[in-house]
Amino acid sequence: MTAERAPSLDAFRVVAVNCVMFSHCVLLGIDAFPSFRYIVFIFGWLGVELFFVLSGFLIGRQLLDVALGTQSVKSFWWRRWFRTLPNYYLFLALNVALYATILHRPGGDFSFLIFSHALISPFNSPFFAESWSLAIEEWFYLLAPLLVVVFASVIPNRHRKFTVIAAMIVIIVASVIARLWVAQHTEGSIDATMRKMVMLRLDAIAFGVILAWLERYRSSLLTSLSRLWWMGVSAVLLASFYVGTLSQSLTILAPPSGVDRVLAPLLFTLLPLASALLLAATVGLQVRERQWVSNQSKWSYSMYLLHFPLLLLILHLFGGFKDPNALFFGVVGWYVVTVFGASLIYRWYEKPCMNLRERFVPLGK
Repeated sequence: MTAERAPSLDAFRVVAVNCVMFSHCVLLGIDAFPSFRYIVFIFGWLGVELFFVLSGFLIGRQLLDVALGTQSVKSFWWRRWFRTLPNYYLFLALNVALYATILHRPGGDFSFLIFSHALISPFNSPFFAESWSLAIEEWFYLLAPLLVVVFASVIPNRHRKFTVIAAMIVIIVASVIARLWVAQHTEGSIDATMRKMVMLRLDAIAFGVILAWLERYRSSLLTSLSRLWWMGVSAVLLASFYVGTLSQSLTILAPPSGVDRVLAPLLFTLLPLASALLLAATVGLQVRERQWVSNQSKWSYSMYLLHFPLLLLILHLFGGFKDPNALFFGVVGWYVVTVFGASLIYRWYEKPCMNLRERFVPLGK
């Protein structure tokens, strides 16, 4: 079994995707139950942070090879692009079709093709709403190996193993400083700017890369971190409380002011740090493989991309559900269709694309 398919990491990935789906499913009844907005923000934000850290951990193993010269930057890029871009462009096309033919709303523009739609500006577009997180991933994939190579060129060979950790520390420090600076000057909302602007969020993935470095070079320290799972849980609860206070008055959708000019930027350091502690605790777990967990893990990328267009379609056709029973059956039906649809996409499209990756871009070439 590959490292990406380890049962414990499968479970972590499934928790992440279901957090995101749980946060969005309540949109089907949010008009009748306004308090659901707490679920939207708290679980949605946590789920995406879990994804970021897990992604960093998995690609971090390849970045370590880039630093040592056993994998080329070109190989790293092509392997990442084979894995992520086919699904992205498929769903970009589906979203364009949905908006043009059914929703009759303005769709995306050229910036979505090159992931520049949230690069240095707040992301407020309802079109392809989940694409901001994919833009963060893609820009990290592009920039991180270049930074690693730069550090590798100046760090002596005997200390080459510190290349990646040094690069990630630079990314984290630069991101924190940038968020604090932007918070003092932005007119964008906390959600659209602090959370979704690409150049302010690269550190979310960097925390996961650091875990990969610890796994290879300081496994005893990673084991020690795994015992601090309670700190990760505590940090998540603290972050959730703060997000809840922002959600109560919808301050989360306004520019930061007062003490939030400091707390909001730091929130997006606390969330990936908490997620990293939870992942550290997960990595060493010896869990029994469950088929449904393994399957959902494999389908999670397609689930992430499919669930929101289906949600928009349901809202367009039926509107929001005001009756609790109708809401329950609407959510269950949406969830089942999402999982089933994602399984088909994985089998007939996503997996064949990954097979092509192994054929044309073998690891390390």
